[in-house]
Amino acid sequence: MNYPGIAIVPFVLALASAQRTLVVDSVAGPYIQITAAIAAAQPGDRVEVHPSAVAYDGFAVSIGVDIVAPLPDTRVAWITIANVASDHGVRVDGLVVRRSSRDASVCRIVPA
Repeated sequence: MNYPGIAIVPFVLALASAQRTLVVDSVAGPYIQITAAIAAAQPGDRVEVHPSAVAYDGFAVSIGVDIVAPLPDTRVAWITIANVASDHGVRVDGLVVRRSSRDASVCRIVPA
């Protein structure tokens, strides 16, 4: 039997759950700060951070996203991970975290 629309349902579900990549590049954008990309992200998205002439401002993340720096020497001032839902995780890969004189701590992870 032919059921029109049945073949469309898996395709629509795949689109709804597809991972997006949000690019942070201090010169070319579309996001020039990590915080802006995280604010636009949804659980499961990937935030790709490109190197900058100066370290990016620190950021806090509370949703399950992958934050990756595919190129070397991508620096950030600090990171806080807090209140992430138990069914999501945060992956941070490739960032160099360097404490500035004004930051009390470099990296904080707060359990939900």
